[in-house]
Amino acid sequence: MPFSVITFKPIGVVRRDLDVYNLDVLRTREAIIEVYPEYIDGLKDIESREYLWIIWYAHLVKPLEKDRLLIYPRGDISRGKTGVFNTRSPRRINNIMISLVRLIHRMENKIYVIGLDAFNNSPVLDIKPYVRSLDDPNSIRV
Repeated sequence: MPFSVITFKPIGVVRRDLDVYNLDVLRTREAIIEVYPEYIDGLKDIESREYLWIIWYAHLVKPLEKDRLLIYPRGDISRGKTGVFNTRSPRRINNIMISLVRLIHRMENKIYVIGLDAFNNSPVLDIKPYVRSLDDPNSIRV
């Protein structure tokens, strides 16, 4: 194992006016990503983007043990077990999540988005623009 410890420094935090833990519901509600003041320069021109990738940490979810890599998707036993890497479950080895969101607007160090399935107070690890030539699966040439 080449790395024993990898450290991430959050760049901000998710703010919501509700404490809901249903990911499908969260995606339909506006969320605010509050970027810490020392990283505000990194938001320059972000308003020019329609969609963003938000990389966040599912801090409320207990990480999976390495011997529990088979899980029931969404906890539904009738669907049978599948590999955790074949799911979007927040319960993972590292609990690192990614969400594609629509940018509504920005006010100083706060960006307002829709489509984020992160919980209130979830640490935000990074923000990246959605770039069609890189992210659209139809752009992959074989």
